[in-house]
Amino acid sequence: MDKLRELFGYQRFAQDARLQRIIDSVCERYLNDVEELDDSSLDVSAAGDSNAVKPKHNPLERSQYDPDHD
Repeated sequence: MDKLRELFGYQRFAQDARLQRIIDSVCERYLNDVEELDDSSLDVSAAGDSNAVKPKHNPLERSQYDPDHD
């Protein structure tokens, strides 16, 4: 929440009660949203699909067309 308040750092120079209420409201909603997140909803694979198909060959293996290939 401190990081969120830092985004509104200009408040240090000119205090505005209305703007402060808006900032506090946004911070409160942000914290409520974060608390509602369930870890199970964050389990997403890098590929976006847990049933990803394995490649037919290893792309790191040397190609048969590589002149240094044994």
